[in-house]
Amino acid sequence: GIRGVERSRGLGDVYKRQVIHVDEGTKRISLGPESAGSAVGTCYTYPDITIGDIDLILGFLNEDYFLGGKVKLNKQRALQMLQERLADPLGQDVYDVSSKVLDLLHSQMCDHLSSMLLSKGLNPAEFTMLAYGGSGPLHVWGLERGMPTAGVIMVPWAAAFSAFGCAAAEYFHRYDKAVTFFLTPDMTDDIKLYQGSVLSTAWAELEQQGYEELEREGIPRDKVRFRHGISGRYIGQMANWEAPVEISRVETVEDVEKVISSFERVYTNIYPVAARFPDVGYQITDVYVEAIGEKIKPTIPKYARKASIPSERASKGQRDVYIDGQWTKFDIWEMDLLEAGNHIDGPAIIEHPMTTLVIPPQNYVEFDEHRFIRYSTKQ
Repeated sequence: GIRGVERSRGLGDVYKRQVIHVDEGTKRISLGPESAGSAVGTCYTYPDITIGDIDLILGFLNEDYFLGGKVKLNKQRALQMLQERLADPLGQDVYDVSSKVLDLLHSQMCDHLSSMLLSKGLNPAEFTMLAYGGSGPLHVWGLERGMPTAGVIMVPWAAAFSAFGCAAAEYFHRYDKAVTFFLTPDMTDDIKLYQGSVLSTAWAELEQQGYEELEREGIPRDKVRFRHGISGRYIGQMANWEAPVEISRVETVEDVEKVISSFERVYTNIYPVAARFPDVGYQITDVYVEAIGEKIKPTIPKYARKASIPSERASKGQRDVYIDGQWTKFDIWEMDLLEAGNHIDGPAIIEHPMTTLVIPPQNYVEFDEHRFIRYSTKQ
C-alpha cells in the first residue's frame, strides 16, 4: 500500500479498529492483532473494546453520522465497556486512559512506518505522506505529530483511494531469477566481463518471459518497457539488498562498475559510508525484471478556487472533543460542501459519510485546485 510518486509516499489504510487488551496484573495495554473491521467495536456489534470505541467516546466520531447515518453507533455502551474493561482495571479516568491508548496506537504506527522507510534507505522527512482509507484521515494527526515528513495530503474520496490506486497503478509483472556472480578486486577485466554476462543472460531471459506473458494479456511488444535490478551483498554477508540498475546489459567494464555503483548507492543510503567493505568483493545472488505495459491513466479534475472562508452551508455546528488532556470545542464541517480554495483552521472535524478528518487546534487544512486536502501546522 505504499507507492512513490514525485518523491511522495502513500500511506495505506494505516488505522484498523484494533482490539484493546488490558493485563490487570502488569497494568499493561496491548493492541491487536485482532481487528473488529466493519463491526467497529462494542459501540456496534463487536464483543470486545476497540480503538473505534475510543474514537467515539472522545468525540472524534459522530454516533449519528457513521456511514452517513446508515449505521447508528451506541456511544453510551462504548463508554460503559471502556470504563469496565479499560479504566477500572487500570484505576484511571476513562477519557484520560483512552487518550493514552491513542498515543500508543500512533506511536506504534510511526515506528512501523519509519522503520519500513529507513530500512530501504529512505528518509521520511523527504516524502509527502498520503493518508487514505476510510480511517486514515481520522488518525493522521497522531502520525503527523510523531513522524516528521515533507507534508501531509488527503483526498475527499479517501475511502475509495485503494480501489483508485489499483485502477491507476502501473500494469506490470515482476520476474526474478537466482544467479551466481562474484566480483573481487583482483579480477581481470576479462573475468569481470565474463561474470557480467551472467547478468545480461538472466535479464534477457526474464524480458522474454515478460514479453510473452503481457502479449497473452493483450499488450503488444512495442507497448512494453522494462526496469532492471539486482539483489546483492558484500562477500561473506548473510543479508541481501535490492538495488535498481539503470542499464539492461553488461557489455563493458564500465557497465560492471555501474551495477556495483547501484548496489553501493542503496547500501550507503541505509548504512554509514564507513560501513562499506568493497575490499572483500561483491556477490550478486538474484536479478529481477519488471515488465511494464502501457495503460490509460486517469485525469484528476481541476476546480475553480473559491474564497478561503467556507460557505456557511458547510458548517454543522460544534462538538466537544477530548484531546491533549482536555475537552475542546471543535467546529464540524461537511466535506462534500467544502470547495477548492477553502481554508479550515483547527480545532475542527470534517465529516463525510465514508471518512472523518480530525484537525487539532495547532493545525489547519486547505483544499487545493483538485480538492486535495493539504494538512499543515500553524506557524
